Formats: sequence, C-alpha cells, structure tokens
Amino acid sequence: MPYPRIKHIIKIMLFSLAGRDWISRRLAGKLQKQLDRDYDIILSLCSNDRFWALEAGACLKRSLGLPWACYCVDAIPAPAEWIGNGPYRNAWLRLWKKIGGNIDYLASICDEMLAYQKSVIPDLPPVPAGTFLPPVSGSLADTKPYTSENPVFLYAGRIYGRRTAVYLLEAFSMFLKDYPEAELVLLGLLSDFERALSGCPQDVSSHIRVEPWTDDVQYWIDRSTALIDLDADIPGDIYLSSKMFTYLLQKRPIICETGSDSPSRRIFKGIPSILQCGHDALQLYQAMCKAAGGSADFDYSDRLGIIGESHEAPARLVKDLEILVLRK
Repeated sequence: MPYPRIKHIIKIMLFSLAGRDWISRRLAGKLQKQLDRDYDIILSLCSNDRFWALEAGACLKRSLGLPWACYCVDAIPAPAEWIGNGPYRNAWLRLWKKIGGNIDYLASICDEMLAYQKSVIPDLPPVPAGTFLPPVSGSLADTKPYTSENPVFLYAGRIYGRRTAVYLLEAFSMFLKDYPEAELVLLGLLSDFERALSGCPQDVSSHIRVEPWTDDVQYWIDRSTALIDLDADIPGDIYLSSKMFTYLLQKRPIICETGSDSPSRRIFKGIPSILQCGHDALQLYQAMCKAAGGSADFDYSDRLGIIGESHEAPARLVKDLEILVLRK
C-alpha cells in the first residue's frame, strides 16, 4: 500500500477485531519452509508496532518445539495510562493469554518494563528473565566544542502519547528573558510539533526552529548547547527513552525531564552531566541556565559506566540464550 499510515491503521483495526495478525501467520509459514538446517532457539524481537515477530515466534515454537525467547523493547501492550483500555489493548491481552504459556525466556530493556510485561502475561511460567539496556554504537564522540554565545537547545525525536512539551515551552519562555537570542530546535515529525506548539506565544515561537527532516543529526548536535529528553508525565512510568542512548555519546549536557519513579531517574541517577528534572517548568529553566553557564565544564566521563553496561548487553543476552539452549 502506498500510504504507510493508512496501512498501519488498517492493521490495528484488523488486529483489534480478530485478536491475531494474519501477516504473522503467513511469515511464520514462510520461515518454516525456508529452514534449511537445524536451529537451536527461536528469538522474537518485539515492539508495540511490530508484533508479528511475537505471534510468528509462537507459531514456530508450536511447530518446531524449540526453546522460545522474547525480547520486548516496548511494553506490549502499552499501559492503559498511555492508550486506554480499548479494543486494541484488549486484543493484545487476549493474544498474551493464548501464547504466554509457551515462552521460555523473557527480556526487556529495564526492570520496570520487565515487571510490567510479566504482569500482563497471565499464564507465564516461572521462566528465566533479563534486562538489557539499549546498545550504543561506539564510545564518547569527539563532539565539537560549543562556542556560540547564544544557547541552542536540541530535542531530537517525536512528541506523542503522554509525552508533552508544555513544561519545556514554559521553561524556554522563562529562559528567553535571560538569553533573548536563545533558540530551541525540534527535529522530528512536523505534525507532532504543530500540536505541541499550538497556542505558543509569537515571541516564543519565533525562537523555535522545527526541522521535520535531516540527514545530518550530528550537525545539529554540534551547534547545540544541551540535548533535551522528555518522558511521559504519568506516575509509575515504565518507559526508558532510547533517545538517551544516542545522547549519551555526545559531549553535551543532557536535560532529562522525567518522573520521580521512572527508569531514567533510577538509571541515570548520580551522573552530573545528565540534569534530571521533574515535570516542572522551573526545574527545566534552572537546568537550562546551568547548561548555558557551563556547557564546557561538564566531565562527560561520568557516563562511561552506563555506556559500558550498554556495550555489554548483547554479550549478556547471548550468554543467557546459550544457557537456555543447554537446559533444553
């Protein structure tokens, strides 16, 4: 189909009605026919919008009898606070009820998301499980030193679901009183930002630049004073922004707006170059001032521990899968 968004909507509608995905079954059948040698394990890498890997893995598990591991990089389905308790989420819960008892290993990207994932699988046996941070590519980048006198804050990504730019825009409005030439750059889908910026005063929006597309994100990082991440404004948030693991490698302070009990708050606690703020305009404003006043003074080596843990994640996952194969 020529329009991916329409295709995505149709897929969700069909899944909500049927509680299954016909694409998953078809792909599972194709995979099974293409198997030209014996395999040791089935691994489904699953996200909320790519659920065919989950159902295809269940089909292969039933037909081949191999140990089946699921690595969910998203909460599947998303919590009710994100998407409500509508037909789509209920269809997911029905699917988990059908296939959850077949899982031999379950993994996710953080403890909070793994605990949630276990809670929505009613017949999950006491299987081994693990958490693995999103892997990063490389080490601290040789980001160009920031030299401009006019601070530039960069947000790279989408604003959707329960993520909101309300506090960020309020903080930026306050910041402009101290730095009248400051700029906020938003990289991502224009439609997301149009909704976020609706009602923004002209004297603030004139300092906000929206770039719906770029083939050189590093260019915008190099000209930024600080990088911004936004988590959902809900209690008990379980999501860990993958954007943070792109930001970590850049020698720029990171302003992370997050909840008091979020995975980001726990994982990045005690890293001075990551300025953690609540969903509060004043805290964000203070973090902006700190970044603008001392962007070159941060010691970015304070991130090496979490970067190293992220580097080790693939090898730890492989080790767990090897143990699973030996047990079977």
